[in-house]
Amino acid sequence: MLFKSLLLNLFFIFFTINASADLDIVPVGKATFEKTKILVEAADNCKCEELIKTVKDDLGLYKKFFDLEVDEATFSVRAIFSKLGEGEFNLSLFNKNAAKPFLNIDSSQNKNDKRFLGHEFAGQIYEKVTDKPHIFHSKLIYLSDQGVLNGKKSKQVFVSDFDGHNSRQLTNLDGHILSPAVSNDGSKIVYSFIDPKEVKGNVQLRLFDLKTNTDRVISNLSGINSGAVFLPGDNEVVLTLSHSGNAEIYKLNLKTKKVTPLTNHWAADVDPSVSKNGDKIVFLSSRPGRPMIYAMNMNGIEKGVRRISFVGDFNATPRFSPKGDEIVFSSWLDNRFDLFKISFDGKNLYRLTKDFGSNEDPSFSPDGELIAFTSQRIISDSEDSKNIYLMNSEGEILKKITDKQGHCQSPRWFK
Repeated sequence: MLFKSLLLNLFFIFFTINASADLDIVPVGKATFEKTKILVEAADNCKCEELIKTVKDDLGLYKKFFDLEVDEATFSVRAIFSKLGEGEFNLSLFNKNAAKPFLNIDSSQNKNDKRFLGHEFAGQIYEKVTDKPHIFHSKLIYLSDQGVLNGKKSKQVFVSDFDGHNSRQLTNLDGHILSPAVSNDGSKIVYSFIDPKEVKGNVQLRLFDLKTNTDRVISNLSGINSGAVFLPGDNEVVLTLSHSGNAEIYKLNLKTKKVTPLTNHWAADVDPSVSKNGDKIVFLSSRPGRPMIYAMNMNGIEKGVRRISFVGDFNATPRFSPKGDEIVFSSWLDNRFDLFKISFDGKNLYRLTKDFGSNEDPSFSPDGELIAFTSQRIISDSEDSKNIYLMNSEGEILKKITDKQGHCQSPRWFK
């Protein structure tokens, strides 16, 4: 319970939680778009149910772009799949009443993985219709207590496809793992680790290389080494260190181990998130007496620091959108966590979840259109469930992507 999450660890140590004033919260608006009414079907020679289901599931996440609830009378685009050979398929896209397809592609390789091909074809459709890059081959890392270590269940880092399929365990450590994050090139993971065998009781920072499957300590200064996120170039991370006696935000060079302070305040500053181009940072601070979100520039110590959140009793896990203009975060309100988003300038506060369990750990998809998050449900006094869900950026819950995998949390989305 003491180490339930990095947030609560740090806040129980450093923060005294006070009640917040009542605030008006604007609900998320529903933007309107002209949808493509698409009919997805198989040719007579194609027994490809799994492939087509994957395509529909992927496109169905983008409800503002696609309408899949169509028939012969209402569709505007028809997608026809036909089989070419073992593991090889063709996709043809036709406008209604057109004799020739406006997109005609074959699977690029003989690959019997129908899910991979489904993601690939869905991506081709998505890009042709929206003229935007797709994310259907992206991945998630997350924590699950269903890891196996020495024949026993253990909380470990897992990686899966973005829709929860093809999950596999990465780490094999006996201790408590917190706050994973992925490098910009998708090749490395950093996370915090509490080693019960270490006398000092530090929260150390570790790095897992996805290419070599090697795992090592990269920072073990006295106290807390936690909540790290990569800067552009992946040679530095921003994280919380407390070796000076107080929790502050620092830059850490992974090669030289040089640390550079970014905050300098008597209050505890934790859990940073950095914009994609590395010029902006948000973090949690107890400066107002309870953890709230602060924003600043990355060009020096305490440069342009300002508070941007004023909702709930306290806030947690602020995360930038890929464009860097919005932050999604969780807030303790009405005796549970709910998700909100806000502009970097502190304007346009929107509530994303309500009456949907307790919701934390949001993470934007690489295109900024979707959000993965953790939702906890209380089943009884002694039992609860914790799974990862997807919503769109307007707050519509789309699907649960973990099931019967124990308690899953802290999703982080990457290409």
